[in-house]
Amino acid sequence: MTGPKPPSDAEEWLSAADCAARTGLTVKALRIYERQGLINPPRSRKGWRRYGRQSSRGSIASSS
Repeated sequence: MTGPKPPSDAEEWLSAADCAARTGLTVKALRIYERQGLINPPRSRKGWRRYGRQSSRGSIASSS
């Protein structure tokens, strides 16, 4: 299974906390969804999860 397409350069990256706040979920819920394979956020070179504004909204909303 491949992960979501990374946002374009013009699109803003969101942290897990920002993504959780915008979707109404908790960061813990995002981690659980990731462990279950429901979402697969791309990672930065340092290993930080990076959520795209549009991609997170669609994939997470449909998972909850």
